[in-house]
Amino acid sequence: MERKRLILGLLLCVAFVFLHMPLTACAASTWDGSSTAPTQGSGTSGDPYKIGTAEELAWFAGQVNSGDTGICAVLTANIKLNDTDKWTDWATAPPANAWTPIGNSSANQFAGSFDGNGHTVSGIYISSGDCVGLFGRVGTGGNIRNVRVTESYIASSPEASIYSRGAGVCGQNNRGSINGCYNYGTVVGTGNFVGGICAENYGTI
Repeated sequence: MERKRLILGLLLCVAFVFLHMPLTACAASTWDGSSTAPTQGSGTSGDPYKIGTAEELAWFAGQVNSGDTGICAVLTANIKLNDTDKWTDWATAPPANAWTPIGNSSANQFAGSFDGNGHTVSGIYISSGDCVGLFGRVGTGGNIRNVRVTESYIASSPEASIYSRGAGVCGQNNRGSINGCYNYGTVVGTGNFVGGICAENYGTI
């Protein structure tokens, strides 16, 4: 009898562990504001960076914004840039982390490939700027696909011009392509262009 009870107890413990494994694997930890280089991939189209954390996504943004605009990446997990419990209040109560768009200037337009692989980027917070979103500017040859932006607050404002381009996925698409993307969040503009996916498009969506 004791042997049967021991076996039953062990089986229950194993079942408990397996029941909780998917929840742990699917949960996205909140960004701490730092950046870390991915441990997988080399950034080429055939071997893109494998991005599974907010820190790795921030590193990728930093590389593009420093001039390495042609690098490629694929998401391997959902990304959370801020705790989103009160994301609808961010207009007056900002979260901890502000996001700098990938491709944050006309000189550093994203020209690589970014595959969201069906994953979500949530908790984006941007309070001002032109050409803002998860991506700022996408240039010739740049491609963004299969990424979902959710529970985010993105506000654009004119900077040194009349333009104010803000959207969930991309502020300006300058002869790039955007495919299979989705936005569920707040976008606010005080200038000319505001969009759900892309604010100003000269490419393909």
